[in-house]
Amino acid sequence: MPKRILAKNHANLTLLIGNGINLAQGGRGGISWSNLIRQLIIDAFPAAQGIRRKQLQKLLPAADEKKAASYPEIFDIISAAMGPAASRKFKLQEHIAGLLQTMKPGPPHAALMGWAQNHQVPVLTTNYDHCLQEAVSKPALKRRRFGTGRALSDFYPWDRYYAPASVDDPLSTFALWHIHGDRAYKRSLRVGLDQYMGMVQRLRGLTQQIAKHVYNDSPHQPLTFDQAPWLPLFMSRKLWIQGLGLGVDEVSIRWLLIQRYRFWRALHDYDETASGWYVHGPTEEIGALDEPRKIFFENVGLRVIEITTAEQVYCGLFHAQGIGAESRR
Repeated sequence: MPKRILAKNHANLTLLIGNGINLAQGGRGGISWSNLIRQLIIDAFPAAQGIRRKQLQKLLPAADEKKAASYPEIFDIISAAMGPAASRKFKLQEHIAGLLQTMKPGPPHAALMGWAQNHQVPVLTTNYDHCLQEAVSKPALKRRRFGTGRALSDFYPWDRYYAPASVDDPLSTFALWHIHGDRAYKRSLRVGLDQYMGMVQRLRGLTQQIAKHVYNDSPHQPLTFDQAPWLPLFMSRKLWIQGLGLGVDEVSIRWLLIQRYRFWRALHDYDETASGWYVHGPTEEIGALDEPRKIFFENVGLRVIEITTAEQVYCGLFHAQGIGAESRR
């Protein structure tokens, strides 16, 4: 069934890919949110500040505990606890970018990117690393800039993307867009709650522009904005979301999903086909999707697909089909 959905909808589909594709490789690469924050606490506070380190580590829940704070909140607490002087010497975002340098792509990245390139499906990712673009070698994906106006800053480099050739219309062309930051632009990494809320504020006006586009009933006009060329891909096409937990930590994407559903409802009847799909699994390893998240997804227009085994999650769904996607070992 998931393969049939992909085959039927690829002409109007955007892939939204999270860190799950990295974790699917096991020891090859990938850093979980929990391990990343734990490493930041250790690296930011030396042994001489052991009491502070132990206090912050208690914010990280055990498997059977409820969270005392979200991971973005813990990141902000780490930054605040370091103080201005230490923060200038030990830059958290630069440190995270360094931790990601050793990550390498594997078969899941190659299969997904090969399928997307073959079908000219655009890819959005919340990941900071370069595993997805490095999985494509023939032709290689190069970093490019959308539009001809003034380049955006390295804090919000949303006009940068990775593709084999320049993209004139993001809605109809395969390319990879980093929406939460790119390790090549260290200041762009959105990690803390303060940074997520800044992203939401920056996008609010642009989503309103899309709302006007929808309510004016002009869906055939191109939706491209130099400030965030990836946003129309998120808002106006069907979404295939995979590798994202989308718990309460991920406030920016959840907010965007709610805004997107407002606009989707303006153009579609309540019983219209789904506006996208959320893929959960492998259930034999992580269990079924919890009921609260399932209700959330269903009420922002997404249908849940649960996949049983690890082999079916990426390599079983996507296949590199002769257009240069291969993993670098």
